[in-house]
Amino acid sequence: MRTKLHQSSVLLLHLLFSFSIIVLFLRRSHAQPNTTGYGCPANRTGYPCQAYAFYRGSLATNYTDLASIGDLFGVSRLMIADPSNISTSALSASLVADQPLLVPLTCSCNPTSNGTISYANITYTIRAGNTFYQVSTGPFENLTSYQSVELVNPALVATNLSIGVDAVFPIFCKCPNETQSRAGVNYLVSYVLQPGDNLSSVASRFGVQEQSIAGINGQDTKTTETLFVPVSKLPNLTQPIVTAPAAAPAPSAKKERTGVIVGLAIGVGVLGALLILGILLWVHRESTSKKRWAGGPEGDGEKRKAYGEKRSSEMEVNLMADVTDCLDKYRVFGIDELKEATEGFSSKCLIQGSVYKGCVDGEVFAIKKMKWNAYEELKILQKVNHGNLVRLEGFCIDPEDASCYLIYEFVPSGSLHSWLHEAGHRGG
Repeated sequence: MRTKLHQSSVLLLHLLFSFSIIVLFLRRSHAQPNTTGYGCPANRTGYPCQAYAFYRGSLATNYTDLASIGDLFGVSRLMIADPSNISTSALSASLVADQPLLVPLTCSCNPTSNGTISYANITYTIRAGNTFYQVSTGPFENLTSYQSVELVNPALVATNLSIGVDAVFPIFCKCPNETQSRAGVNYLVSYVLQPGDNLSSVASRFGVQEQSIAGINGQDTKTTETLFVPVSKLPNLTQPIVTAPAAAPAPSAKKERTGVIVGLAIGVGVLGALLILGILLWVHRESTSKKRWAGGPEGDGEKRKAYGEKRSSEMEVNLMADVTDCLDKYRVFGIDELKEATEGFSSKCLIQGSVYKGCVDGEVFAIKKMKWNAYEELKILQKVNHGNLVRLEGFCIDPEDASCYLIYEFVPSGSLHSWLHEAGHRGG
């Protein structure tokens, strides 16, 4: 009896051990977790595909907005905002801590020295202080592992990374297989388990059944492990409300009209003041000009007259000095006498050229107007005292216009022009 009982106990223990092994194998066979990544199916059905990664915004330093996170994953802000239920008005807003985001990925099968791995190929440029571990756990929030980064970058030495070199960071992802696709699964979302998470809480977040997650990942899960959540459509993530600064109230129509009237009044007033100022300046300038040039008893006119009289006197003295030797031989006529005799050098009295006919004290003379020093002609006429030449009777000096007048006897017949203009040549 004891022998049969002993045999039964051994058999029961053996059955329990075998059952435990089978359960453990079934659990592990679903997710097949591996620190270097997740393998692809042999036939690669469904690859490549569109996948998504659940990312928590503003947790990693320097990744506090959509632009910086988009640069990290090589996508645009809008490509993250659209599936994440973020409005376009909040594209540039800063993210709050742990703000949920869905980042699009292109998932594919990639060969490595350790077999074919399913991941999204993301290129990252190494910066100062970066290590594979620091970047995997920091910016990429455990969506990959440093062991997998080392595997897909065999040419890089993890302990001696150069600043500026590009490294591939494999973001873990999967594509739905045929069975999952037939069941209505369109996407597998990569989700990193956080402290306090469990399959039930994750299923509630994505609006799916807990069993559907366990069917792909198994029940044995742990923190920082990547789960693949099957969804037919993306979850409607709840986002914080971004409040824009309140706009200033629009002015009422009455206030607008008042403002326009005040503005016009100020403008007209300024223009009127400028116009009056311009008129006053013009009047002042005209008044000053008249005083300056009219020659009144005071001011600039009086100074101008005194200056003219002084200059005329100086010119007269100079001209008289030139003909001093002739003063005792010829009569000196006054300019007023000549003007009266010729009616102000009228064209009626003009004989020819610059020679005028004029009557002084009842005697007719030929008056020759000259614009140059008459001294040389007077000298010649003194030496040539011939009966065949017209006789020089006198001269006159007009200091006002620096002119000299020679007064000859009037010859009623013959060419007076030849007598007056050829006398010097004949005497030569």
